[in-house]
Amino acid sequence: MAAAGLSGFSAALMAVYLKTPGFTRDDGIRPAPAGMGIARDVFMLGSGLGLMVEELATRRT
Repeated sequence: MAAAGLSGFSAALMAVYLKTPGFTRDDGIRPAPAGMGIARDVFMLGSGLGLMVEELATRRT
């Protein structure tokens, strides 16, 4: 449950990052100086997804 919450929260942060003008450079993905702080939250998304994959892979049936 915690991994799903972490993934959902960080995915919402990434959506804000991608949609806010001035946070990305002209290519739409690389961070501009103003978006550098929130762009680092991609690690939180990776951690949440990694925890979810680990749980699904080790779940006993």
